[in-house]
Amino acid sequence: MKFIGPLLILLIAFSCSKIPPEKTLRKVQGLMRSESHKEACEKLQTIDTKKIGKWAGDTIYNYLRLRALCVHHSGQKGGTIALASPYREYYGAMLSVGAGKSLEKATGFLKKALASRPNHAELYYRLGLFYLLDERFDLACPLIHKAVELGRTSTDGYRLSLARCLLGNGKIAQIPQILAPLVYDGVVLKDLTHARQIMENARLFKRLMPPQIRSTILVVKSFLRKGNGGKALDMLLEQVQANPQYPLLHYLLAVVHLRLGNKADSVSQLRQCLKLDPTDPDAWYLLARLYLNSTHANLAEGFLKKSLRYDPLSSKARTLLRNYYIKTEAFSLAADYHQTVIWLSGEKRSVNQAKTLGELLEKANRNDEALKTWKKVLKKLGPDAGIDAVKALARIHLTLSLTGSEKTVYHRKEAARLVKLGLKLRPMDSELVAMGKQVGVKHEVAKSPFESKIRVKGAKHVNKDDDMLFN
Repeated sequence: MKFIGPLLILLIAFSCSKIPPEKTLRKVQGLMRSESHKEACEKLQTIDTKKIGKWAGDTIYNYLRLRALCVHHSGQKGGTIALASPYREYYGAMLSVGAGKSLEKATGFLKKALASRPNHAELYYRLGLFYLLDERFDLACPLIHKAVELGRTSTDGYRLSLARCLLGNGKIAQIPQILAPLVYDGVVLKDLTHARQIMENARLFKRLMPPQIRSTILVVKSFLRKGNGGKALDMLLEQVQANPQYPLLHYLLAVVHLRLGNKADSVSQLRQCLKLDPTDPDAWYLLARLYLNSTHANLAEGFLKKSLRYDPLSSKARTLLRNYYIKTEAFSLAADYHQTVIWLSGEKRSVNQAKTLGELLEKANRNDEALKTWKKVLKKLGPDAGIDAVKALARIHLTLSLTGSEKTVYHRKEAARLVKLGLKLRPMDSELVAMGKQVGVKHEVAKSPFESKIRVKGAKHVNKDDDMLFN
């Protein structure tokens, strides 16, 4: 029995030493991104590859790619790895690219690998990426698209590469639907930045115009910045009459009309812009803003959804749509759009954003989600600064206690606990007092620190003569 203690320690130490390769590879990738190549490659060498054949396919590809990268940075030979097809050919392709050899040799390796494993997304992606580097867009785009379709894990990197490929190939209309799935909880902000840059380049590509018109637009924007809308309007009217085929000119004319208070003319120009280019997200957004303040506000919802169809990464369109749903009391939809605004803005740790989300979820009767959100706010702020969270949690638990569920007692106890906490901090709060009555919490107004120090024993009334002292 005396050997059990040391043996147990040895077993724990042995199990802890078996760090999953995926975890180490994530650290290596982080070091590579920060350009700490030497440290990254030293870390990579700590991975035990004796059972590499039993790893998941994506893990093997990741390891081989990083190993080839380390070989490239060290200038040493790649060495041999006892692997079956397609991993052997994949490693050969990575070494070929790292050594600066022709892409033809690397693509040859990957074509051979695909012949043995035609269902591996990474093989299609790398082959497509090599063609993309060589600007052979017609060959690259279908391969990367296939990788997106086959990808079982995160395909954000695949989608970004495909969007770049489509941009290079001039297939602008397909880009929004490829990038739309990037709007989710957990998306990397760096990926969103790259995606926005692609969308902006696509917008610039669509708005290509002769140099003389571009110079006129710069002058118009200068007039607008200086508050001279009249001159801007005259210049644009002249350009639109001479070049009515450019949607951007109609859009800018709509902006100028709006600045000058000519809403009807602004709407007319936006409709002309959309007639020429129905995929302009900015025109749909501005049209929605104009309709929101009219008697046809219901049409704005459709306009905003079209704006998002052609620019799914737009925070301003989602914010306006959220506000529309709040105004129409469609709180569940408002909460969903507010959630995507948080993801896109990268403000997942913002207390104010979380408060707004909690309020919308509560109004939408999505109480379980509201509880989780308000608990995060309370944890972040503490009970005093987070008194709104205390009240919201008490209110939701009280609501849930009236549903007749099996957790009725639990919710009532939680409501009572939170009400007591709230009254201790804000004894005169009318909402907390009212909830206290519902859950049977006695409301005793606590004395302030000053009141508790006043000694009332032996006090006497001030008589009329004494009262003269205060005149």
